[in-house]
Amino acid sequence: MRYYKLGETPAYYITAWYNLLSGKWEFGKVHATETTVEGVTVELTTNGRHANYEMKLSGFGLDTSANKVYGVVLTTADGSEYGLHHVTNI
Repeated sequence: MRYYKLGETPAYYITAWYNLLSGKWEFGKVHATETTVEGVTVELTTNGRHANYEMKLSGFGLDTSANKVYGVVLTTADGSEYGLHHVTNI
């Protein structure tokens, strides 16, 4: 295994370690800057195949060229929360 010492802490990272007792990799908390975006409306399309859903956002003011989005917590009007991650959901 190789590793490199970084000169500074990255803006986004997760700690990982190998558990010798279980023989499995374990992962800690994600460390990243959280940005709350309010006033966004969502149009949900549910007629896709294999339970694919599409969301069209309006009023989304975050500059994605300057800000990387790794995960999203979608909060509905009734207070329900849904976690979305970058590989599958966003």
